[in-house]
Formats: sequence, structure tokens, C-alpha cells
Amino acid sequence: MSLFPKGPYKHNIFLGTPLIDYSITRQQSITANSKSILWTPRWTDEEIYGGTTFFVYKDKILTLKTKYPSIDLVLRPHPSTFKNALFLGKMTESEIEEYKNRVKEHGASFDKNEMVGDSFRQTGILITDYSSIILEFFLSGKPVIYCGKTNINFDEIYERIFPGFYIAENWEQVESAVQKLLNGEDDLKTIRMNIIEDIKKQHIGATERIVNFLIKDAYYQ
Repeated sequence: MSLFPKGPYKHNIFLGTPLIDYSITRQQSITANSKSILWTPRWTDEEIYGGTTFFVYKDKILTLKTKYPSIDLVLRPHPSTFKNALFLGKMTESEIEEYKNRVKEHGASFDKNEMVGDSFRQTGILITDYSSIILEFFLSGKPVIYCGKTNINFDEIYERIFPGFYIAENWEQVESAVQKLLNGEDDLKTIRMNIIEDIKKQHIGATERIVNFLIKDAYYQ
């Protein structure tokens, strides 16, 4: 049967997702500094968008560099974060500049990579709010400390990877997870790797399968 048959009869064929196939393949050869921490907060605190920990943790996150001087602490807030902070009246322009200076003074830095995938390759631990970029990092097998809302209607793939997250509902839980991971205590590693192996079975080779199917489908029409 054709993938796009004429008439009222249609069917769907699951051949995997090229983006996941690409992400898994790209992550396989990655080795990053296990003491490099990337923080990726969202830009808005509106519940419908999953909320943000930026305004709650923006100062606390810098204490990690004070407590663990040897770590590389990199901040990658959403590009709209400071613009939104101004719009909402949560920060003034002078406060934003002062904050950027404090980040530098603490020995932390803002991410300069244009593509987040490049940042992920350099990162050992991800601290993040709800975001569509989590999946790519998760597929590397490295730990995720999730600070976002847990009552969101996640799609199927995020439901599958969620058990592999370290859930932090407050700053104390973020600190605890960071401390354990820096000490080499990664309790969820086996769970993450098992989830990734299951995902691989469905999605590795997806691009090739889709191309081959389309060629075959076109040939037999």
C-alpha cells in the first residue's frame, strides 16, 4: 500500500524520527568535562510556558562557583530573558548590567556558542527548566537536573526520559544533586542509559529508513 494512497484509506507508518537519530549519532563520540555545568533557564515565569527559575536562582547559581571553584559554570538563559525582565519590570537595565558583571566577577560566564549543541558537547551537567532542548542533551547520557514544572503535559518522548532526570523543586535540591554528581554519585545513570538504549532501538537509522521507504513507495505507485 502506498504511503499516500488515493481515496479515503490512509495509514501511518512509524519509521523513527530523523532529529533523534541525528542527535544520538552526534552524541555518541562526545566526552565532556564532568565538572562543566550549564544552566539554561526559560525566559518567562508564565505557567502556560512552564515557568522559569531565572529570577529565583540567578544569584544562587553563582554560589556554585564560590563553593566549587574548579567547575566551569556557564549560563545560557533564553535569548528573550533580559528583554522580558525589562518588560515585566523585574529588572532594570542597570540591574541587568550589574548582574552580568557579577557573573564575570564570580568566574562564571555566559555561553558564547551560537548553537546549543556545541554547548552540550562541552557540558558535563545540565541544570534546566522545561525546554525542547533537553532531549538532545539527555541523549548524550549525561545528567540533567530538572528545575521546571512537573505538571506539564509532556509529549510521549519526554514522558519516556523524565524518569532519568534529577528533579529539583528548590535550591537546596539543586545543590544536593550538584554535590552528588561532582562527587561521582550518579544514581540515575543506569536508568538514563536504559532509556537511551530503548530510544535507539526505535530511532537509530530513521533517516535511512524514511528515504528508502519513500523511494520504494514512489517506485511502486
